[in-house]
Amino acid sequence: MTNQMLENAEKIRENLRFIADYTYTILLKIVLINSSQNLAITEKMQELCSFVENQFDLLLGREHAIAAYYFSKQLPSKFIPFKVKDISFEEVCRRLDSTARDFCLLRLPETLLFAGNEQATRLGFPCSAENAIRKIGRLITIKNAISLSDNYLPTEIEIDIETLQQELGEEVIETLQNQQQRLNNIRLQAQVEQKRIPISHEQLQELIAELEKQVQPFCKE
Repeated sequence: MTNQMLENAEKIRENLRFIADYTYTILLKIVLINSSQNLAITEKMQELCSFVENQFDLLLGREHAIAAYYFSKQLPSKFIPFKVKDISFEEVCRRLDSTARDFCLLRLPETLLFAGNEQATRLGFPCSAENAIRKIGRLITIKNAISLSDNYLPTEIEIDIETLQQELGEEVIETLQNQQQRLNNIRLQAQVEQKRIPISHEQLQELIAELEKQVQPFCKE
């Protein structure tokens, strides 16, 4: 194996680790919003939208699709517990961490696109027997992929609105579409200003620790 291939492999691992930690952060916030606030589904979506935009300076489509299904009680509890008061804090974190790693594999194709400078790009596609993962994966079509830094991979995606509308209703879809438009506007502005991710690995770990601390009181003692 050449040095270039080893470097590319390490870059892929680093990217996937960061994406898994990012997704875990979003899942913690989703559970916290659901547990701590008696809000309508669309209000919960807006709360998540504001958090992600403020913390990461962008929005991501997959996580918002996951949140829409979760807040609508259409994701199995084994992936993201809905009533954490009946589950220990350790078990909640274990499930969320496992789910984050499962869902980050949905980003494997675009992760490999940025694996290095080789003339040929090797793409991999995740396979899963889990219906929830397949459901989210089938909603998404990758339109474009851009890299604003070495360890962050924003991607322009297209969500299957028709399927979502059938399953979640028009009000939730309207919220998702508005957030998707904000995503596109933020991404265009980021390209113009050449913005980079505003959070480091260390800061992300600190944010995770803070969110875990906030989630713990809502879990079973």
